[in-house]
Amino acid sequence: LMRIVRDALDTGVVKYNGSPDAFREYIHVEDPAKASVKALGEDFRNQSVVLTGQEPMRVVDLLKMLAEILGLPESVEFIEGNNLGHYNRTPYAYLPKLGRKYVPPFHVDLGQGLMQLIDEISVEKVKDRLWELAEIASNRGKAIGIVGVILFCGVNRLGRMMQILPQGA
Repeated sequence: LMRIVRDALDTGVVKYNGSPDAFREYIHVEDPAKASVKALGEDFRNQSVVLTGQEPMRVVDLLKMLAEILGLPESVEFIEGNNLGHYNRTPYAYLPKLGRKYVPPFHVDLGQGLMQLIDEISVEKVKDRLWELAEIASNRGKAIGIVGVILFCGVNRLGRMMQILPQGA
């Protein structure tokens, strides 16, 4: 999802390499991390544990949700082709040992997780742009100026600052 969100923020289009009919059980990275710790306990000794999202969701529905959050409701594109490793309905392959699905009692909501990811990528992009501008400024002997701009704007205003800063500064 990180690549899809980053590309959407860069291009204004939500693109996916694969079928719109594919299903996934999306899960926030914190949920399997916590569940893995639980699975190491005695309750799961010598057992196979399956950690997935709460319920199957069509990829197209997730991407439309993402596009709506980003303010790009009509900007979802699917690039279909020979996508090795992509499955449409199930990630399961035959294994002789039966696994138990562990569903944590609490989980991060999908929409909240998407907003968190968008925020993290946006902050990363702002930092990259600030470093770029600091390098340009230092090459022009204006290092003090860019530091002053950063201090003046403050951390909470970085997103707005990104919109104001000239692209070719």
